[in-house]
This record gives sequence, structure tokens and C-alpha cells, in this order.
Amino acid sequence: MTTNVRIFLYIVAALALIGGIVLLSTPVSAVTSGDMTVSCGTAWAPDTYQAGLDEFGAAVGNAFQGRPYASNAYDGYLGSCDSAISTRRVWGYAIGIIGLLLSAGVAVASHRRPEGVAVPTDDAPATPEG
Repeated sequence: MTTNVRIFLYIVAALALIGGIVLLSTPVSAVTSGDMTVSCGTAWAPDTYQAGLDEFGAAVGNAFQGRPYASNAYDGYLGSCDSAISTRRVWGYAIGIIGLLLSAGVAVASHRRPEGVAVPTDDAPATPEG
């Protein structure tokens, strides 16, 4: 493997690893069927506390007003957050693992000797003497 190809593959692997880390550490938000948006934390540190409070508060408000729970604009915040976080985790971990595997593969391939190349031993000189 030539040096230019190896360097290019290392750069691609580093970008994939960084991309996976960025995907896992950026904030996740979810949109429900009522076009309401809520912040869900990050893929590494989900924070669905506010979504749960909003969903519970809306359910209590609907109960006191005699409306069915299905008319709730906040309906499904926790489910939407869980789905959004799961999707972000799948993509983030997949891209990061691809970056790690690519860098490991390049490292292993660059240390292999091509077949047919003689390796000097301690008994024989490395170059012919003349």
C-alpha cells in the first residue's frame, strides 16, 4: 500500500470517527404529531425529563377539561424522544465503529511485508560485498 493511499485512508477514518463523536454529542430534538418540538438531550446523555413533564401536564389538563387524551398536542413526546435518540445512536455508533475498523485495517495492512521480499538474517550481510 502506497503512502498516499494510506494517509488518505487514515484521514477518512479520522473523519468518520470524529463524525460519529459529533453525532453522539450534539443535541437531539423530536417533533410529535401535533407539530410540537422538544429537546431530548444528546445520544450520550438523554434528558427526557421536560418531555415527560409536558406530556403529563397536558394529560392532566385534558382530564380536567374533559377532553380525551388523544387530543393532546403533547402526546408522544417521550416516544418521539426515545425514537430520535435511538436513531442518532445507531448512526453515531455505526459511523464511529467504521472509522475505528478502517484505521485498524490500514494499520495492519501497512505493516505486512509483500510476498517474495527477502528479509536479511543475522548470518548474511544485508548488501552484497564486492
